Formats: sequence, C-alpha cells, structure tokens
Amino acid sequence: MEAFLRLGLETLRDDYFEATSTCCPICRETSIAPLTTDRTRRARETPDARVIKIKQCNHVYHRHCLVTWLETLGTSLDGTCPMDRQILYNASTPTIANGSSGRNDMRNLTAWLTRISDRYHQYPEGSAQRALADQELARHGVNMHQRTLREQ
Repeated sequence: MEAFLRLGLETLRDDYFEATSTCCPICRETSIAPLTTDRTRRARETPDARVIKIKQCNHVYHRHCLVTWLETLGTSLDGTCPMDRQILYNASTPTIANGSSGRNDMRNLTAWLTRISDRYHQYPEGSAQRALADQELARHGVNMHQRTLREQ
C-alpha cells in the first residue's frame, strides 16, 4: 500500500471539490477542516487533508478518506478503488511464521490461494489478463497449470 500511496496518486488543490461543485465520494464532504487556521502551521499540516486523484482511474478523494478505505481492506485483500473496484495494488503474499502453530497461517494461506484462483479463472484462457496473472503468480511460486492429484 505504501508504494501505491507514494506513486499512484496525484495531489490536487485543496479546494478541488468546492471549485468543481462536487464532493468526496467516500465522506460526501467538499472539504476537510484544516487542523489549524495559522497559514504557516497549515503549510506543514499532514498531507492526509489533501485532495488526491488516483492516476490509474482518475477518481478523486480526500487522501484521508482513501487511506482509511484501503486500511479497512487490510493486508490480505487487494487494494481497490472505492468507486470502480479497480485493483490498485495486490494483497501481501501470506507467509508461514517460524515456530507458530500453523493453524492460522494455513487458514490465511488457503484464503489467499482461493481468492487468487477465483480471480484467475475470471480471465478468459489465452487473454492478456490471464498471461499477466500467470506472470504475477509465478513471482510467488504459484503455477495454475499444475494439476493436483485430485484433478488427475
């Protein structure tokens, strides 16, 4: 998520929603009140009060609202745009912790693999999306073309 927040957003003017007579689709507000009225201190204010545009799909939000949305998804789900559900970044690949009982780790790994498999099979065979998915899965050591003992 951190890489997406650094590279996948464009900062817009703080008065964007007022100037365009629109509002943030998440909070339905045109502005977020500044933490201070002092101009010098406001210039150093946290960037979470800024208005941002997702470069990938051009949807505009308050940065704070988008970050809150992405944090509610957690690390086990892909980060998606709240408006069109376009994938902005991929979920973290689960790992098995050393010395753990393994039960929760296996549940997390199974859930992750199920989500990956479901998404993979949504793409038509031979499509560019399926080829990209194959490449991404190979980075994590997953081969969707191997048959399991059950399938043989």
